[in-house]
Amino acid sequence: MKALIVLIVMAFSTTPVFAKDTTELATTLYEKIERASPKSVTGDIIQQALAGKQDDPCFEEMKPEIETMVKKYSKVDAARELAISEYASQFSSEELEALIYFAELPIGQKWFSKQPEIAAKAANVAMNHFQQNQYQISQQIMEILDKYRDRTCSVSE
Repeated sequence: MKALIVLIVMAFSTTPVFAKDTTELATTLYEKIERASPKSVTGDIIQQALAGKQDDPCFEEMKPEIETMVKKYSKVDAARELAISEYASQFSSEELEALIYFAELPIGQKWFSKQPEIAAKAANVAMNHFQQNQYQISQQIMEILDKYRDRTCSVSE
């Protein structure tokens, strides 16, 4: 059944079925996801750096310098290559073709465009919860450390 679904997806995909190189497919998938995403992390950092500076008399002159500096330190190319490498190693050619097809559909475009926002919100909730409970977490870590202070434990290989 799974093979039939993959064949159907591949038949309707705009990606040629003979393009089996996972790196090439992963690159195509990355580009489709990137186009679906309304903003990038780098764009967010640039916006934060420029926030409230529009009234500065030198705003137009400083804006390109700030954008260049943020892009220099954000390692966009390295992040892109890492993502492509991960897609290529985590998914088969058939799975990548199915994901590319999904990314071409309106629901796929919507799903990929919403993922950065959803991931950011989820990360914020986790970080806030951790920060709110930081004292209790530190206390429990200290208790665990105290419990093991004088023990001899076996070394796992």
